[in-house]
Amino acid sequence: MMKIIGFSAGVIGHKTNVDRMVKAIMEETGHETEFVKLTDLDFSTCKGCVQLCATPGVCRLEDAISFLS
Repeated sequence: MMKIIGFSAGVIGHKTNVDRMVKAIMEETGHETEFVKLTDLDFSTCKGCVQLCATPGVCRLEDAISFLS
């Protein structure tokens, strides 16, 4: 079975309209789901270290979104 990961980046708080919409869409799929609130995670932007991540195509920074790779 496919797993659906839904993301929300709203900064107002939890249980926002966007959060509810993403969760409702995920529930309709009938697949296993995971909801990720990006504002709860500690991650950094791309540092441009192309020599490290270009060949494998995966960011080498270890942060709260490393689970996606």
